[in-house]
Amino acid sequence: VTGVQTCALPISTPIGFVTDSIFTTAERMDDLHYRLRVVDLLESLVKHHSTNPLLVLVPLPLFSIIRTASSVDKELQAKAIKLLRQLVAARKDIPAPPTPQLALDALEELHTISHTVDVPELATLCSQTSIYLVKAALNSPAADAATTATIVDVFGDSFEHYLSTKNSKTRVQPFLTV
Repeated sequence: VTGVQTCALPISTPIGFVTDSIFTTAERMDDLHYRLRVVDLLESLVKHHSTNPLLVLVPLPLFSIIRTASSVDKELQAKAIKLLRQLVAARKDIPAPPTPQLALDALEELHTISHTVDVPELATLCSQTSIYLVKAALNSPAADAATTATIVDVFGDSFEHYLSTKNSKTRVQPFLTV
């Protein structure tokens, strides 16, 4: 047959669509071990360099690990929860990213994720992470009135979603203390 084939099945599976059944037990354990070591590395960074501006990028991947961990990954999930709590705990040494946009982008994505969080423990962690990101954005040397306006808009949009969506999973804290 010559010409262009118009309907074809993919030859290889895209990386994001690989199913667990493809991995052997040894490969899953290797992957879990690798991810545990990465979390250990991040834990060391949080302990020893708590003002590193790159830490603003850490909460969302940790939150993703926490939300999507399977029953096999309970140790990974527990470590990620512990690390995220340690990172966003009330502290004076908040990182100062070069621009507030890093923290604002993470804040917007976190608020989008918060609309689907239905576990109270995760909702509380989401709120604490949100406050951490607000403090980081405001701590940036480039923070200005537009930064504050963006923060207000993000929280306002979440509050509006909470009020306008029946059975909303969003947990709203009435006061933001910065």
